[in-house]
Amino acid sequence: MWGAPEKMVPCAHNRVGLWNSRPMVWSWRRWGSVGAVSGLGLLVGCSGSTTADAACPRSPYQQTKTLVIAHAGGEGLGPANTLEAMRLSRAAGADVNDADMHLTKDGVLVAIHDDTVDATTDGTGLVIDKTLAELHKLDAGSHFTDAGGGFPFRGKGVTIPTIEDVLTKFPGVLTSLEFKDNSGPAPQVLCDLLRKTGRTSSVYISSDTDPPVEEFKKLCPEVTTTVTDAMVPIMLAAQKSGTPWCSPVPIGQPPYSADRRPTRESLKWSHDHGLANFTWTIDDPATLRYLAGIGMDAIYTRFPDVARKIVDEVAADH
Repeated sequence: MWGAPEKMVPCAHNRVGLWNSRPMVWSWRRWGSVGAVSGLGLLVGCSGSTTADAACPRSPYQQTKTLVIAHAGGEGLGPANTLEAMRLSRAAGADVNDADMHLTKDGVLVAIHDDTVDATTDGTGLVIDKTLAELHKLDAGSHFTDAGGGFPFRGKGVTIPTIEDVLTKFPGVLTSLEFKDNSGPAPQVLCDLLRKTGRTSSVYISSDTDPPVEEFKKLCPEVTTTVTDAMVPIMLAAQKSGTPWCSPVPIGQPPYSADRRPTRESLKWSHDHGLANFTWTIDDPATLRYLAGIGMDAIYTRFPDVARKIVDEVAADH
């Protein structure tokens, strides 16, 4: 289902780039607001087009029903980036998995957000300074609290999982993986792992900073990656000048902002120019309902159980 799309045809005189035979993903991970840009309309497409244009291919990730993405594995249901949270999220109906990545002292990729273990375990110190065996001694469920203030996962054997665990325990699930460090051999380690596990066509890779993704793209060109921040000025220049341009990637990941709220029109514009929109991170029921109602392609949420119910209700109403 999530393999590479067919060969795409670019806009005429495309000066920015084009899709090759594999899908790529646009990441807006570090963007908060962009001046006069409104809604999700930052990403420009074939200048002058107001309807679907054969020169700007439909994104293979465009959806007819909103996908629910379990942010950090579904950190509202269980400890962030753990298999326990991911299992609960899948049981609750999440469509897409999501994990952050750091490298251990002995060169193993593990699922954790911060560069230290302090926030989510009973330990302290940098992830990179600990071996996998040392990390597995820590209680990754110690800090998670439920709605009543209790600690339902404390002392229950919850550990920091490896990325290999994430990939092999959920083999048929589209998975978002994000580099959280900016140096070291993590790109090569991930490339080798994806090939080993046969997951090169069912993940997409993003990063807080450009270097890890740029390096990963060189090493593993068959895997979907995000566009780097370096491309943003080119997009803005194309928008300002009216240069003919198609989105070179099929997915955008803009953070949701109430003051730049997306609309049906902004989504249609994105779709007409070959772009699906996966937005983050939304837990508010009213906002979830609004986004599903306008046709948002996918939503990152900490509470996939709530999102699943709302998305299904909206779909039933339509």
